[in-house]
Amino acid sequence: MTKIRNNLAYPFDINISVDDYIIGSDAETPEKVTKNYRVGDLIKFMGSMLGQGTNDYKFSLYVDENSMVPPDGVFFSENNTVPFSSVTYLRFAKVNSSGVDMGVFFSFLESQNIFDLKIRNSSDPNSFAFFSIIGFSVVGECYRLNVSFVSAPAETSLENGANYSIDLSPKQGTGGGGSVNGALTLMLKNKGFQNEVPNIADTLEVGDIVFGFKDQDEFWDSAMYLGGSQPDRNNYIPLVSTGVPRMPI
Repeated sequence: MTKIRNNLAYPFDINISVDDYIIGSDAETPEKVTKNYRVGDLIKFMGSMLGQGTNDYKFSLYVDENSMVPPDGVFFSENNTVPFSSVTYLRFAKVNSSGVDMGVFFSFLESQNIFDLKIRNSSDPNSFAFFSIIGFSVVGECYRLNVSFVSAPAETSLENGANYSIDLSPKQGTGGGGSVNGALTLMLKNKGFQNEVPNIADTLEVGDIVFGFKDQDEFWDSAMYLGGSQPDRNNYIPLVSTGVPRMPI
């Protein structure tokens, strides 16, 4: 059999598609069995390794008001306000505890205007609150959210040093109806390329990068459109799939 490294017998192919495959060894088998791996599956795997994880942040009181940039995985409440009902401004590090940049999630949450932000103490299921996002901005190396308190099961407060899960929930009245499902629309993030030629059309083209919900449980920070029916999520390959929002049905 001709050796794989013989590129005369096996020339390089620069027109790579998601259905192409490469040969590798399965490290999870004792014999390191040789298998084929689809390029599309490898892209999904890399995306999940880069993006998936928890959506936790640690809350911390800041000491120096002249330095309002929280370190990675940390969020502050401006003026060190801790009662949920009194919080008006929050500052989040750009990346959460898992190293995932949450900017797309926060901007999406603000733009839809049918979700509330849910902040829940990861170790205390009874300590959580809902907030409407009034404004979202990038301030230096952090995200600043102007929020309005909506509700909480009790008069609870942010706890210094505690981990908090950052989720979303449909605003009161949206329930699980059509307005929530409407938020499942994918939105253009960046124009892509086809055969190394930049896409320029106003409409969605093969190779364009989108973001939004894959389904009720998974959020795509980045996904590539492969062509075909645009509502069909099988026609996209996720590049970064954070899974951070967990949208109730």
